[in-house]
Amino acid sequence: MYTLSRGVDRDIAIVSSRLTSFWIRLMFTLQPNGLVALQTAHFAVYLTYSHTDVDNGHQPQNIPFPGGAGGTGTLQISRRGVNETLVIKRTRLLRRSAIRRSNEVGILMLFDVNNPGAVDEPWIDAAGWAPVVPDLGVNADNTRFAPSRASFGAFQERFVHEVGLTTNNQGVTELALVLDLQQQPMTAQITGTALAGHTFPTLSLRAEGGGQTPFFLPNSIAVPVRGCVMAAVGAFAQMDADLLLRSWVADAAELTKSLSELIWSPHNVATGHEGRMVRKVGNVHSTDSSDNSLFGDASVVREALYMQANPPAGAAAGAAGQSFHPDPGFI
Repeated sequence: MYTLSRGVDRDIAIVSSRLTSFWIRLMFTLQPNGLVALQTAHFAVYLTYSHTDVDNGHQPQNIPFPGGAGGTGTLQISRRGVNETLVIKRTRLLRRSAIRRSNEVGILMLFDVNNPGAVDEPWIDAAGWAPVVPDLGVNADNTRFAPSRASFGAFQERFVHEVGLTTNNQGVTELALVLDLQQQPMTAQITGTALAGHTFPTLSLRAEGGGQTPFFLPNSIAVPVRGCVMAAVGAFAQMDADLLLRSWVADAAELTKSLSELIWSPHNVATGHEGRMVRKVGNVHSTDSSDNSLFGDASVVREALYMQANPPAGAAAGAAGQSFHPDPGFI
């Protein structure tokens, strides 16, 4: 469970201590010269309350930002019981949606970030986020496997839950990478890289016992690339690849509808309802299903990087583009 607050330092005020799910997404473009341009950033939270909570006045506090409606402010996520925080700045409430069930009240709020590419201050501050994450390498039956490792900019040799490549006869057209959200997250690194005018961080992959494979080098980009990096936990961890692709062109209403479906589906196990299980990634669980979730275990905060060669003008959302990088032969 997490706590959602507004403001920072001495001006901080708790909005809700019943934050069960959150989602952070940054859209960016990458040019052949390796430079990054930030496009849009969104932030969603899901708060849950029992009727007893509501009757006792434990409802979320308002989020009054400077300037009233349309104003922007700072929100902070903190993990209860440990000293871990994520700070999202210049947020602006786009939509609020609520549902009342027989035994609970659920509230979904979607925010965007005003000018995520502002050079005066990064929109995300992850300096206070440093969870202890187990280094996995054992199946559910206690047999060992050779995990993959990823290095990206400021971090080295992290456990990879999933890496997916789509290729054609020229090279890579799509890349998806899923890790645990730890110190120096990809979201913060890509933001800092763009604001500093530096080239995109180098991504290297290797399978344990094998050599390092320099997979993604900024100076090897052949065509413009559009990218998305996002973090999710709870109900939002059931985000699938189809929704990810549709969200490239979704407005606030469409995005809220899609996120609502993730939360309020009667088959969503992340909110306590019986039904389909989240697809297991990392080969560390005993069962699998056909679900297309990018994030796997809904109880752990994951971070996913998705990149796609920019499709031709006028192409439908999710249309295949050109190859943007030589096939590294990793898979």
